[in-house]
Amino acid sequence: MFEIGAIDEVKKFLKLKINPSLPANKILGIEEIKKYLNKKISIEQAFEETFVRTRRYVKRQRTWFRGHMKEWTSLFSPNFDTLTKKIINLVTSS
Repeated sequence: MFEIGAIDEVKKFLKLKINPSLPANKILGIEEIKKYLNKKISIEQAFEETFVRTRRYVKRQRTWFRGHMKEWTSLFSPNFDTLTKKIINLVTSS
């Protein structure tokens, strides 16, 4: 995300002055990059916080799927953990 322009995207997003109560402000990375742009945290901290939030989001989705989509057994094959790790690495690779 960071390497392919997330910081510039957040700058553009913030210029739109979207109402802070709207769900768009909860997009992964927005808050963390905003803190970086406001010089409250370093770029490394913004990356780490985004990584942690992304990982937690994936875990919540997985838990939800496990409880609500039991008939989707292919999602919970032995390869699911490998797929999850690949997705997290792809999204947060530096």
